[in-house]
Parts: sequence; C-alpha cells; structure tokens
Amino acid sequence: RVEAVAEACKAAGATVDYDARPAFSSADTHEVYQNLLQATMAARMPDENYESLKRYVEQLDPNDQSDAAKVFRAQVSSFKIWKANDERRQHLRWHWHQFFNDYDLLLSPIMPTAAFEHDQRQFAERKIKVNNEERPYFDQVFWAGLTGVSYLPSTVIPTGLNGDGLPIGIQIIGPEYGDLITIGAARALEAEGFAFTPPPAYLRGARVRHCRCASEHCADQVLGQTGAAGKHTGHAFGLHHPGLAHLHHDGPRQRDGSDHSQW
Repeated sequence: RVEAVAEACKAAGATVDYDARPAFSSADTHEVYQNLLQATMAARMPDENYESLKRYVEQLDPNDQSDAAKVFRAQVSSFKIWKANDERRQHLRWHWHQFFNDYDLLLSPIMPTAAFEHDQRQFAERKIKVNNEERPYFDQVFWAGLTGVSYLPSTVIPTGLNGDGLPIGIQIIGPEYGDLITIGAARALEAEGFAFTPPPAYLRGARVRHCRCASEHCADQVLGQTGAAGKHTGHAFGLHHPGLAHLHHDGPRQRDGSDHSQW
C-alpha cells in the first residue's frame, strides 16, 4: 500500500526516493522508544508491584537479552538511565531534522496488520499473526513509536480494503512541527482517491451501543467491530514534491551514506 501511495505521489509530480532512510537503524530507534515508554508507563505502577519488579530484575541473568528482560529492566530503570535514553532521543531528532532537509515527507505503514480479532487473555499471552507468523502482541507499536519517540507529526490515510474486506492505512510522516504539511498531503491524496471505504461487514452489521443517558447525540457511543489478522503492509519511502519546496529549511542539502539495511 505504501508503494501505491508513492506511485500516486509520483504521478502527481513528486520525486520519490525508494531508498531514502534517516541515518540510524530501525532497531536503534525502537530500542530508545521502548526504553522511554516502559519507564514512563511503570511510573503509574502501584508501589508494591514496582518494588516486587525491582527485586525480580535484580535476579535476572545479566546475559538475558530477551525482549521480556529488556522490558522489565526498562520499567525499573534509574533516572540516569532514562536520561541517557532521552539523550539518544535527541540524536534521533537531529537525524530526522537532517533527513527532512532533503525530503518533505516519509511514507510508511502504521500497523503490521489490518484489524485483528479481540484477544481478552493477559497481555503477556497475546500474539498477533504477521504474514502467518506469530509475533509478540506489542510489536504493533513499532510504526507508531517510529514517529512518537522523535515528536514527528503523522497523518494516517486509508488505502482501501484487503482481501478480507478490512481497511488498511499508511502514515504520512513530516518534519517536527510540520503538522500542516502532513495534513495537506493527506487532503491532496484524498482527492486522488485515497478516501475511506467502509468495510462490507461494517455496513452489514455495525451496531451502536448508547450510554445510559440514551441520547442519540451523546458522544459516548461505541460501534461494534469485527476483525482478522492481516499481512505486512509495506515499506517506508521518502519523497519530495516541488510544490512543497518553500517548506524546506534553508541551507545546503547533504545525503547520508550510512547503512540502513535494517529498515
């Protein structure tokens, strides 16, 4: 789907670079995101649970680099460690700044799958299927974390339905404080046909559950949902459109030659 949107941009006059990447690996930015996220979320943990987790982490094998061990360590990390990760975040932000000196926008997936069935088990037990392979439930946050950790605006647009009749979206990523750029691009792409298409199951069986006030105008309404596991939705590309040239930063532009093979 990312390729389809990129081709539409190209047809409209944009210059598309399918190999464009910022000067860091996907593993690096995700590690920073997870470390900062887990520490922040753990701040709301009840004291007794937090102290218990600290004792558990102290007993972990130092060589244990499993995903679970990394999460537990991040949750009880010291402020010194948190600050070190925040400094790494600032480096990511600067790399993004340099990237957006060359490109107006970056197109990428927003989720690894389309909508999936509800799973009411404990979070640690939940899995999702990506390309028919079971993956940890929280792998879903990768693409959102790519932008969120570096304070980048992201506008999600629909790209149509998959084979199961479920919608797939992609995100338009812009430079920091460039919200109007991503929203403007989304508006332009909507005019090119990337508009919301209701899933057939939604049209056939959507149900509305009102809150107790029973007002038809109440905002507390919940639509019934259906879902199924989907497939990986694409890769990320950078693009430059001449119509957005006035939005570039002044100064010379340089291309970074770093290895971005993990993207």
